[in-house]
Amino acid sequence: MILWFTVCRIDDLSENRMTYFDVERCHVVVVLTSEGEVVAFDGICPHKGAFLEKGEFLGDRVRCPWHGYEFDIRTGLPVTIPYTEKYGEWRNTGNLRLLKVRTKHGRVEIWLDEDRVN
Repeated sequence: MILWFTVCRIDDLSENRMTYFDVERCHVVVVLTSEGEVVAFDGICPHKGAFLEKGEFLGDRVRCPWHGYEFDIRTGLPVTIPYTEKYGEWRNTGNLRLLKVRTKHGRVEIWLDEDRVN
């Protein structure tokens, strides 16, 4: 089974702008960073399920539009967990799921694990 999926041409991406793609019924976000790196991650926030492309891209982090959680786009770790001063430590929200990405012949391709392909 082929698990690399073409999502777009690299020329279709704008620098530092999150772009959403539906790939085999998976919500995927792809970003072309200012350094020219293409990154891809699950477009659903692990905290409460918001669509991350509706949030804000902050160079090396993505901010969720609902509660302001920020995740590092290279490690997937939450780097900002809001409201801890008022409510104390929140339970672990989980990490942002990063996806393998490659560019080949001007195309952006992502790898989806077999268990995610419908």
